[in-house]
Amino acid sequence: MRLTSRLAILAILAASTLAAHAVTVAANTAGPASSSPGYDWGQSFTTAAGGPFNDIVLNLYSAAGGPYAVGTAFLLSEAYSGIPSDLSSTTPGYLGSAIASGDFYTFATSLTLASDTQYFFYENAPLGSITGDNVYAGGVYYFSLDDNPYNSGAPASINFTVTGNVATTPEPSSLLLLGTGFLGLAGMARRRFLS
Repeated sequence: MRLTSRLAILAILAASTLAAHAVTVAANTAGPASSSPGYDWGQSFTTAAGGPFNDIVLNLYSAAGGPYAVGTAFLLSEAYSGIPSDLSSTTPGYLGSAIASGDFYTFATSLTLASDTQYFFYENAPLGSITGDNVYAGGVYYFSLDDNPYNSGAPASINFTVTGNVATTPEPSSLLLLGTGFLGLAGMARRRFLS
């Protein structure tokens, strides 16, 4: 019974050591103005320190103040000046895309964003009224009306939040310590079993 309890405690400690930690990767929520409806939007943003980040979730904010997402969001490593209907996995700088669900864009868990790096997202469906129009040091917004090419709204930004998990990689010494502990427990169990 004691051995089972020890193994359970060790497994819990191992899981908590390797668990991901949700954080805000980038955000701007200070914009006071509401936009006219019918635009396709984009935004550049700079990720926080402390990454890399995965499990990326992104949303804009409606004029009512809540999270807002429509259509598909495309995450790129470079600015895009084409038209919204041409966004695809072949767009230069393409990193991933996510279809709106529950007012959020949730990207594949395999998508990883580096720390202190500028990224660009664009959505391809005209939105209702969203909020923004303040200066955000990490980037600027882009807009398109009637499927025309995206234009920069510099120096202003739209309101958005990008969250994710810190993609932790365990240190080799921690894994060695954990493995040694498991070997010790296995040795104790074998000795008790044989006696």
